[in-house]
Amino acid sequence: MAAPYWFPAKAHGWGWEAPSSWQGWITTALFVAAITLVGALLPPTRRPVAFASGVVACGGLFFALLLRKGEPPAWR
Repeated sequence: MAAPYWFPAKAHGWGWEAPSSWQGWITTALFVAAITLVGALLPPTRRPVAFASGVVACGGLFFALLLRKGEPPAWR
């Protein structure tokens, strides 16, 4: 059976720990692949604004997924 949360909350501080399920690991791998692809297609030295926009978009999507599939974060 899959873990109830893909990403457990940190024991200290605010945020999430490493993934606790295979879905979380796949999602993290896809996020890393997306950032790598953005860097390859939009080199930061040639297209800095497009690169930054791509990284912010990928990060925003990943953060939204963390909020949805991760344990609710709270300061601990």
